[in-house]
Formats: sequence, structure tokens, C-alpha cells
Amino acid sequence: MHYSPSIEATDHVKIQPRYNLFIGGKFVEPHSKRWFETINPATEETLSEMAEADAKRLVDFAAGLAFGLRGSMERVTNRVFLLSPANVQVTAEDKARIAEGGFFNQS
Repeated sequence: MHYSPSIEATDHVKIQPRYNLFIGGKFVEPHSKRWFETINPATEETLSEMAEADAKRLVDFAAGLAFGLRGSMERVTNRVFLLSPANVQVTAEDKARIAEGGFFNQS
């Protein structure tokens, strides 16, 4: 029987150690020389680094998506945002737990 790779597995995906900005059809190094680590929430290991400007663009995109679907987005702690669908209330206790413990580990 053949099973799909575990969601924690990364051996079936090629991830570069660092990603530059994609501008004008090519990757260019950011002028700021600032990077943001991307973390695997299942293992809490660093997967890669991306240009901080791209991280900000992703947050902007996610905010537009959440608000377009009548949901909400709020900052929980530094570089951690909580996106919630419409009609879902997240308690202050849950927000504090996210802020203290970081990512939700499903293992």
C-alpha cells in the first residue's frame, strides 16, 4: 500500500535556504538585506528565509483575503497574526496561549 508523504516531511519538496524578491521576472536581493525566517509549524524548525518585504506582502494579501471573506485578522505577537473566519470568536485566553506557545503543534 502506498501512503502520501507526512505533512511534516520535506524530502519531497525542494526548499531553497533563502528566497530573494521576485521583481520584473527575476529574483533580486532586497536593498534592506533583511530576512524573515519561515518556520515549519509541525516541527518548529526553520524551513527557509524570505525577504522581509515579501513577508509584508504576504501579510497584506492575507489581510485582504480575511476581510474579503468578512473574517478578521489581528496581531497576536511579533510576526504572528491570527486569521479567523466570519462568525468565529477567539477568546483572550486562546490568544494568550498562541502568544506564549507559538504555533499549534498537531503531533
